[in-house]
Amino acid sequence: MAHLIDKDALVAEIERLKNTSLEYGYNTMQKILADSGKDLSLGQLQNFIDTLEVKEVDFQIYVGEELENFLSKHKVYDDLDIAKHFFELGLKAQKGE
Repeated sequence: MAHLIDKDALVAEIERLKNTSLEYGYNTMQKILADSGKDLSLGQLQNFIDTLEVKEVDFQIYVGEELENFLSKHKVYDDLDIAKHFFELGLKAQKGE
């Protein structure tokens, strides 16, 4: 199942975590090492996220066009036919079809 997340919100949370110091009873040297390891890991994660493609879709327009297309091709329909069509369309979108 595909999940959509707000990329900007994710990056903001990573930035927040990077700016949060670790406080686990470490001595000064342990704290410095732990914080730099955390920052390095979060930085690598953020770099990876920056490589992800972001697609914006106006779902109202897309669904409206798809519904109009469906209705123009089907003379007789009921709510179940429409629901089934959009369910199958969602499955195809998850598979990348």
